[in-house]
Amino acid sequence: MTTPPAGARLRLVIADDQASVRQGLVLLLDAVPDIEVVGAAADGEQALDLVAEHHPDAILLDLHMPVLDGIGAIRRLTARPWTRSGPARAATSRRTPTTPRSPGRWARR
Repeated sequence: MTTPPAGARLRLVIADDQASVRQGLVLLLDAVPDIEVVGAAADGEQALDLVAEHHPDAILLDLHMPVLDGIGAIRRLTARPWTRSGPARAATSRRTPTTPRSPGRWARR
């Protein structure tokens, strides 16, 4: 992930396995003048492919996805030298016993 130049739009990749949530986020965030959604993925693997293709400034990940979840995607992203500069942040609307309290910190072991 990169830092956008001053005045540039924030380039964003969104990943959520629920199509309605993913599509809603794309519509909502793409309408913000300072944000450009450059890709939307249904799982963490697709998100990683989009990151490699588009080099976004930020990624919005759901923690609970099939194939590769948000924590696994963060782990892989932070292992890449060109993505280590930015902080990792993740969010979920679901709380389960396996959801870590601080996913960004937990994923950076």
